[in-house]
Amino acid sequence: MDAKKIYEQLFYLDRSLMGSANDKALELIGAEIPLRIYSFRSGDKVFDWQIPKEWIFHSGHMVDQDTGKTLLNAADNILRVVNYSEKFHGTVEYKQLVKHLHYSHVMPNAIPYLTSYYAKNWGLCMPQKQFHQLNKKHTYKVEIDVERKSGVMNIGEAVIKGKSDKEVVYSSYLCHPRQAHDGLSGVVMMLLLFHLLRDSNNYYTYRFLFIPETIGSIALLSRNIIRPSRVEYALVVTCVGRGEHINYKKTFLANHTIDRVVERVLKKKGRKYTVRTFWPQGSDERQFSSPSIRIPTGSIMGNVYQEYPEYHTSADNLNYVSLPAVKKFAQLYYQVAKEYEQYPKLINNLPGGEPFLTKYGLYRVLGVPGHTSQETIRSWILFLADGSHTIVDMAAETGFTERELKPFVAQLLKMKLIKETE
Repeated sequence: MDAKKIYEQLFYLDRSLMGSANDKALELIGAEIPLRIYSFRSGDKVFDWQIPKEWIFHSGHMVDQDTGKTLLNAADNILRVVNYSEKFHGTVEYKQLVKHLHYSHVMPNAIPYLTSYYAKNWGLCMPQKQFHQLNKKHTYKVEIDVERKSGVMNIGEAVIKGKSDKEVVYSSYLCHPRQAHDGLSGVVMMLLLFHLLRDSNNYYTYRFLFIPETIGSIALLSRNIIRPSRVEYALVVTCVGRGEHINYKKTFLANHTIDRVVERVLKKKGRKYTVRTFWPQGSDERQFSSPSIRIPTGSIMGNVYQEYPEYHTSADNLNYVSLPAVKKFAQLYYQVAKEYEQYPKLINNLPGGEPFLTKYGLYRVLGVPGHTSQETIRSWILFLADGSHTIVDMAAETGFTERELKPFVAQLLKMKLIKETE
């Protein structure tokens, strides 16, 4: 796979929530990996939301009427028009114009990326320096030529079948045009990761989703295409175009096995990293973790969205990202997946209460006060063998090391007092 080529091809497509550019992106992805398409039509109700109409951008201009000079032409960059802006043709004074002009306070030379998916408004975007050069006494001719029509929102899915029907879900989003680190780096990384996992002997089934952010995951969940009961864990893949320092956003549970495995892998590799507790903003971890869904979802990133100045501006371009960094993240995600597979969940194999340990020769002959460390370890294993704990989790929750736990786990497995979940 020529990752550099597909990165560039995807970057220059004027993608949004849906439309021909999104479909072209899925076509390019589908040429690299086997892709299934799920389609949703404008007006379809998905939970509390509704699939919006397709937004078709034709052109955007702003001319200084007093000088005749063209100040803005969106032909060179779609970011110059607010995504999903309303159509507008008219001549306006400066006082009215500034209500519809947007710029970045932290990146004065960059064009900000703004959206108005679900509210009617028209708007233009420009560098802050250009905004401050506008003459307040002049009038300006604005032309935003767009249309909205009923369309189809397409979502791409690729699946690598494993030994188990339990799934690991990876998702990234295609809706951010001209954003190389935020969003698109995740799409390219997932293609690389797909190739790594496809050639591996996998226990879990791995599902890769290429979606428009928020509305895409909501649509899939609403139709039960993603079934929470089947998902072992999910990772939202974004902001993986730079990787000097790794940030891991934990699941809402904070102590899920994936949380522990990610940190274990980062420690092993000697990477500089920070672990962040979950917060209910960000990307599609919001939807996957929501109250009626509750899929444990984390995200391994480089620069965290909203925390780097280039975020949602034209400065988040191909020069800002590094393909070697994307490839390193693909390796990191792969290592996390394979490390996770080494630790099966353990479950008590006998119904009702504690097993009768005396029958198995696992309890002391005399009932004297106190317990040996061996008895305590065995009791903890039996107590935590509820189908949701691995030996990694047991070590974290009991204070005993995996080395101390392993012989007792092996003993209990051999005696069929516990078993590995299927």
